[in-house]
Amino acid sequence: MRKTSSFTTSLALAFAVITPQAFAQTIEEIVVTAQKRTESIQDVPVSVTAYTGEDLEERNIQSISSIADVTPNLLIQTGGTGNNLSSVFIRGIGQSSQQVFFDQGVGTYVDGVYRPTAHGGLIDLLNVERVEVLRGPQGDLYGKNAVGGAISIITKQPDVNETFGSITAAAGSYDRKDARAFVNLPLSEGKLGLQLSAAARNADGYIETEAIEGDDDLGSQENIALRAALKWQINENASWTVSVDELDMESSGSPMNHVRILATSAFHRQHNNAVAEGLLGNTPAISSAFVIDDEFESNITGDQHRNKSNERTVISRLEYDMGWAQLVALSSYKRMKANDGFDADGSPIDISANNRDIDNRSTSHELQLNGLAFDDRLNYLAGLYYLQDEIEFNTFAENNISTAQLVGIYPGYRDRSSRNLTDQELDSFAAYFNLAYDVTDKMTMIVGGRYMSEEKDFTAGLTRGAVTNPTSTQASADEDWSNFSPKFQVQYDVNDDVMVYATFATAFKSGGINNQVNAGPAGTFLVPFEEEEVESIELGLKGTWLDGTLQTNIALFSMDYTDLQVSILDFNVITGTQIRTIANSGSADIQGWEFEGIWAPTENFSLLLSGAYLDATYGEDVLQDPADPSSILFVDGDPLAFAPEYSYALSAVYEVPMGEGATLRFRGDYSWRDQVYFEPEGLLVDREAESEDDYGLLNVSVTYDSGNDWYISAYGTNVTDETYKTGTFIQTRAVGVEWH
Repeated sequence: MRKTSSFTTSLALAFAVITPQAFAQTIEEIVVTAQKRTESIQDVPVSVTAYTGEDLEERNIQSISSIADVTPNLLIQTGGTGNNLSSVFIRGIGQSSQQVFFDQGVGTYVDGVYRPTAHGGLIDLLNVERVEVLRGPQGDLYGKNAVGGAISIITKQPDVNETFGSITAAAGSYDRKDARAFVNLPLSEGKLGLQLSAAARNADGYIETEAIEGDDDLGSQENIALRAALKWQINENASWTVSVDELDMESSGSPMNHVRILATSAFHRQHNNAVAEGLLGNTPAISSAFVIDDEFESNITGDQHRNKSNERTVISRLEYDMGWAQLVALSSYKRMKANDGFDADGSPIDISANNRDIDNRSTSHELQLNGLAFDDRLNYLAGLYYLQDEIEFNTFAENNISTAQLVGIYPGYRDRSSRNLTDQELDSFAAYFNLAYDVTDKMTMIVGGRYMSEEKDFTAGLTRGAVTNPTSTQASADEDWSNFSPKFQVQYDVNDDVMVYATFATAFKSGGINNQVNAGPAGTFLVPFEEEEVESIELGLKGTWLDGTLQTNIALFSMDYTDLQVSILDFNVITGTQIRTIANSGSADIQGWEFEGIWAPTENFSLLLSGAYLDATYGEDVLQDPADPSSILFVDGDPLAFAPEYSYALSAVYEVPMGEGATLRFRGDYSWRDQVYFEPEGLLVDREAESEDDYGLLNVSVTYDSGNDWYISAYGTNVTDETYKTGTFIQTRAVGVEWH
């Protein structure tokens, strides 16, 4: 993601009136489906932030990652070696490893369909109706990996009666060229509606590749998204909607630069020995002199610096209103293929190159029943869910490119290259319910729960000496987990404008299996890790004040985690390569608060303020080797990774009437975030090197809205030119890599 300042101009044309949200004297109500039923956000007993499509347009938010800048206690890591990778954290809970077969700690859902992996997580927001961010455990209604929270993306659905559409184009810094368009067509009025959407995002990279000739800077974008949705209104009680989405993404490589080189690492040491012995001609030795001080330059070499991915999703939603209840049948199929690579040695010499291929297929089915009973005092929801997910993950680490020709000819030179083949099959089943009963006109009692059972079959193969003398080993394992996660809530309406609530909730994330093949007396084996559980208490207040011109939402929370799953670095001494594995860190304690407020004192001016405090720490000391006191993984009282203590965001919007319905709108958005630790393990003094200090971002825009089907905007992002890291990566303790 680009972290330097940029300025962009965009033009939008529409077939029907399309204008960003205007702030009148009374704050506009936002309707959400956070609890899988339609209700005002002020009536939902959950700490939830919602953005309409117009909100996102006005803020110039094109990707899901940008929402984190303005959402309390939400952080999205956008590093990784792929161009479409994300790790989402809510209240300090997520999963820092972006390995495709490790479950995430925050569930991401598109039109109610769960997205199983971190790959494809940086979703381009195409034709979005609304984005909802739910904080805290959502075990009963969302279940699958929603221990930290959930992000629900709802797209616009076809209309069977009206014809409308829009076209938007943008141009900006780094040769940015974006375009989006959609059209809604009633093929048979009142019966059949078709909606077509398309988007393209293109931009040059911004980290210069010193060792490569030509315009091949890292961080470029060539993204194309297509969507077709067809709705059949079978009758007044039944409808069927089918959508097909396709996303193609290509990049010259992730925006990273190497900040450390350790010449004594296994790969570099073998190269330097060959240089000293005169076996590589005039090729220089590896040293720290190859580190580039400029954060926007890189010594990356070879042709492995590229990322490509393609994903296609088909969703079917059948709704039937039976009068006494509504039945929803939701099915999906998703196929994602990705190929990416990066230079792992950090020098202008070809030493080490990593490449990987991913093929992911997932199928899900969900059946929901919701309705009212007992004179509409009981609002009930029940459902069944099944997910089948299969992942093929192949990696090739070519770790001695410069000395490969010496292996087998000169003594002491090893082929340190390796190939890993991993296959995982997941079967997940769940049954859930949510019952909300109005005890009085002011008090509602809510009981929910979900039973989930999962089974994972895992096969991993490791090939050593993959280039010159391949030797392979293989291991398999299967594990299963089950859990029941209850939730209890009390909601009380103080009056028509103020609501308070209290929640006790639990959630569960199943365990898994690490893909590192180990050898023991009984043969090869794989190491599993345990499930993760959380118990949470939350108190909240949602209120509207001053005749509807002020709205405030406050949440206080305390969470107790057991066997928190954390990504750590594990090193294979045979291959000399680093592998991300998952370990259970024991317990973790998390407390904090969130605040969101909107004040619209006049029809032309509004202020939006949000803030958060987070105290997220490990609850006990954990050693990698119990017999070795120095093998510290986690320290009691130290902060979790990706859990900034304080954060806030402030927005101001002012509109100037221009006559004949036109307006000129000025907007400024400022967000600030405290220090973030990227690595979860080790002593705090060592983790400081893999962290980012506090920083603030300022975005501004000016929009002329004609009030007659078109508008034009000029906006700048990060106009103060703040440079900051979004993640780090350590390769064999030899190379440090940072993403900007």
